Amino acid sequence: MKVLDGLKIPDSKSNRNMYIVKLQRALYGLKQSGRMWYNRLSEFLLKKGYVNDPDSPCVFIRKSQKGFCIISVYVDDLNIIGCAEDIEEASFCLKTVLERFNMSKAHPLKTPMVVRSLEKDKDPFKPKSDDEEPLGPEHSANPTRRHWVGVKTVPRYLKGAQDLGLFFLKNEGQTMVGYADAGYLSDPHNARSQTGFRSCKQTLVATSTNHSEIIALYEAAHECAWLRRTTNHIQKSCGFPVADTPTIIYEDNAAYVAQMKTCYIKSNMTKHISPKFFYPHELQKQGEVKTMQVKSCDNLADLFTKSLPAATFRKCVRGIGMRHLKDLQGSGGECP
Repeated sequence: MKVLDGLKIPDSKSNRNMYIVKLQRALYGLKQSGRMWYNRLSEFLLKKGYVNDPDSPCVFIRKSQKGFCIISVYVDDLNIIGCAEDIEEASFCLKTVLERFNMSKAHPLKTPMVVRSLEKDKDPFKPKSDDEEPLGPEHSANPTRRHWVGVKTVPRYLKGAQDLGLFFLKNEGQTMVGYADAGYLSDPHNARSQTGFRSCKQTLVATSTNHSEIIALYEAAHECAWLRRTTNHIQKSCGFPVADTPTIIYEDNAAYVAQMKTCYIKSNMTKHISPKFFYPHELQKQGEVKTMQVKSCDNLADLFTKSLPAATFRKCVRGIGMRHLKDLQGSGGECP
């Protein structure tokens, strides 16, 4: 990489472009960082007795006398499936991170998000000076003390969620359902909304609540189409029956649910919206998805749009099937 400003070069009078910097270790954000992280992680897991297959190099499996443990790796996210003992052992990553930043004894929080306000003057992430940019995850290259205080909210929440994971009942149905929601103008500084389907900031400026919901359901619909093809392929390959029923996507915006029945309607409120965002209507006509209205208080995707009160947050967490391991062990494995 090029020599950064501030680093000394052997000859101060020569051109800085004549020199390069050799990295001793990978840095986050570089092209080879993902590969170096995978090599280090896979080397550790293989030493722990996990095995992977060349066809699925990011899926590590370890069998034991009590069952099995599967770790699916996606960049720096790890999904762990298995019995209780293996999951506890595989949660070493989180414990190591907490100990590294001296937060292993921190007081756990009930929610991982900081409460924000749509009013710029009341937003805790507002700039303190005219030349300061709004705080956010995109400023990780130049963090301040306020960034550090804000980011500590996440590990403090994870401190109390080390045994939290997805729980599937043995006789539970295999029907897939989805939820879509949007937080209109969740970022008042850049006029961007939040997609609740996967908790990401929308790249377009939504002009209304209905517009932001249309974008959110569009993203949820094309992800649903891919998931349906993937699960159908797995079921056919394993000899399981494949259901032809449409996948239900719950949405709390009544206007958009009505628009899904009549497709693209040109009106003063929607004529500027690109027709591609009405792709869910085509899937609904083909019988792949079905959009149904749900109350806002019962929309589980609201969990990913904004900071919620502790009681509402716990309700949504339980609604998506997450349970604390200590609760399952205390109830004898039954769903509490």
